[in-house]
Amino acid sequence: FQHMPDNMRRALLVDEEPRDHKANLLIKEAGRVFMSHVAEGKNGMSYKSFYDVYLQPFMGCFSCPKTRFVLSSIDLDADGSLSWREWRFWCMWALRCFPEEIGNIDELHSVVLRNAIIPNSLVEGPTEIISADRLEKHIDELKK
Repeated sequence: FQHMPDNMRRALLVDEEPRDHKANLLIKEAGRVFMSHVAEGKNGMSYKSFYDVYLQPFMGCFSCPKTRFVLSSIDLDADGSLSWREWRFWCMWALRCFPEEIGNIDELHSVVLRNAIIPNSLVEGPTEIISADRLEKHIDELKK
């Protein structure tokens, strides 16, 4: 957690449940989908598995620098694998920020990738991970 902004660290550690019934069902389904791809005896998904399950439609190759950056931006604790808690953080963010765009599990995953993860890979200049708060502020500004 040493490189994670404080607000993201706090959000990751909180086991917040969605307030809305539909969002609650979606977060549970997202958890089932994620955990169905975690190898037995492991706590998280390998980068390659995550790429195969979620990123392949959005990123051209697994070993490309942009794909590696995207994977490391999801890996909030920088341990080389992706835990449900890390993916859940982004799913919760999407459910809070874009509830009107999410009607099913595929749309939830797509919103996370299109509105948070992929834009992080397009940042020009020094590589940095944009915090969820900064993304939300930017999205609010665009809506004005």
